Amino acid sequence: MAWAEAGADSVHWRLLAYTGADSNVSEIRVMDLRDWGPGGRPVTLQYLQLNLDRFLLLRVRVEPSVYDHDSTRSFWDMVYSLKDNQLVWRKDHVYIPKKERPRLTPLTIGQDRVYFAHRTSNHGYDLVAFKLRTAERLYQMPLISKIASGDKGYLVPYQRDILDLIHLDGGDELIIQFNSDRLVSWGPGLPETFSIINGANGQVIQKIDCAGLGRPRIAKSTSTSFILASEVSSAPKPYHHCLDVVTLQTFSRQPNGSFFRTAIRVVTLEARAAYAAAVAIHPLTLRAFSFVAGNHAPQALTLVPNWDPNDRRRMRKWWPHLTVDEFYRVEVARPVTLPPRQRGRRKFKVTAQWKFASLILLDERRVVFDIIGSKYDALYLLDFTPEWW
Repeated sequence: MAWAEAGADSVHWRLLAYTGADSNVSEIRVMDLRDWGPGGRPVTLQYLQLNLDRFLLLRVRVEPSVYDHDSTRSFWDMVYSLKDNQLVWRKDHVYIPKKERPRLTPLTIGQDRVYFAHRTSNHGYDLVAFKLRTAERLYQMPLISKIASGDKGYLVPYQRDILDLIHLDGGDELIIQFNSDRLVSWGPGLPETFSIINGANGQVIQKIDCAGLGRPRIAKSTSTSFILASEVSSAPKPYHHCLDVVTLQTFSRQPNGSFFRTAIRVVTLEARAAYAAAVAIHPLTLRAFSFVAGNHAPQALTLVPNWDPNDRRRMRKWWPHLTVDEFYRVEVARPVTLPPRQRGRRKFKVTAQWKFASLILLDERRVVFDIIGSKYDALYLLDFTPEWW
């Protein structure tokens, strides 16, 4: 697990145990980005992502020297191995004018490749892939993606929910582009379609309609299928009184290599303020956490089948042209507790005022609770394992 504060000049990371208690967790280590800065020039982290093999993809902005008025701003794209504690490769973007960004924008890091978006002169983006260990350019493929009005000055550290990677049997790495019309940032509206892209060659395998099923957040795969989880913040009129929901769509690979939607599950949640609350539901296990505006701590949710005819009728009115296979609801919302000391378990609370909160799935067992507060920022690691609640 790796993290950094906004505008940081260092990266913190620690090795987490995949199973069992936290006794096997390593100490927190720090990688100082200033060690690579030329002549003591200030550096700022712009992008950070970690893959399962402990390779980091980073973008670092190098500011002009305060002692040299002729120096210009530059950017570094780097791959760093935490396992070997060494820099694998670095690409420099030099002489970048103020208020401008390089044409390349880091998107994600996969098993053997790193992916970038390349801004073109015809108001679109190409998908570019490099070898993870050698930086060899593998391909540059044009995508039907538009440059949104805010892309030019888009803040990369807050780039989330744009795409995800899945792996099926046979070692295939596929890119799920959550909005077929956006590769760097979201547009103001909800996506009409999402794309499945072959990570090996950048070719779009398929575009699938997802209109009305919410804003995609994550994709999780099994051996031959994947599940796309989307959150619907509020229903369209006249159903604005509906509960907020999460849709879970299963897409199975067919013999010809295409994907077909084989199931839709709907999870109804308690009404909440969409701008201030967060929810994380693992689409395979249905383990869930939520954080509601006005509360001081996240809650662990127990989901059960929803047989309420009113809810089912309401959801069918919402999606009259779709067959929903399973309905779920929240049966119990339990407070998250801390490991016991001498007097049993303690309730977990956020004591400071917060401006932004999010829940990010780490794996099928754990979720990261991210708080941006008025006085400090914090990361908490929550565990789905029942004995830790």
